[in-house]
Amino acid sequence: MRQSWNAACKRVGITGKIFHGLRRTAVRNLVRLGVPETVAIRISGHKMRSVFDRYNVTSEEDLQQAANWLNQYFQKKRVTIPVTPRQYEAWVWEKATSQPTGNIGGGGGIRTHGRFHDAGFQDRSIRPL
Repeated sequence: MRQSWNAACKRVGITGKIFHGLRRTAVRNLVRLGVPETVAIRISGHKMRSVFDRYNVTSEEDLQQAANWLNQYFQKKRVTIPVTPRQYEAWVWEKATSQPTGNIGGGGGIRTHGRFHDAGFQDRSIRPL
C-alpha cells in the first residue's frame, strides 16, 4: 500500500503527504462546510466520538474565522441613532444630575468594619464558605 501511495503521489507531484492524512482532511472539510458532526462521523466511519474529535482539530485559521463571524454578526446588529453634540451633552448632563451620587443612607449592600460595600465579599476579611 505504501509503495503504491508514494508512486501515485510522485505521479501527481505531491510530496510529504501520508494516506491517513486524507481522513483527517476529509473530517475537517466536512465540519467546516457545515455538515452536522453526526453525519460527518458516519461518513468518516468513526465508531467513537472521542476519536472523531481527535481528527477534527481546531486551527488558528478556524479561530480567526469564528472571530470574523462574530464581528459580522455584531456589525449587523449595531443600531446607530443620529445625535448632535448638543443633544449628547444634554443627555450626559441630565444623566449626571438626575442620579444620586454615592450611597446615601445605605441599603442594598453590606456594612463591614464601618465601611459600606456595594457588592458582597469585597472586604478581604469576609470570605465565602
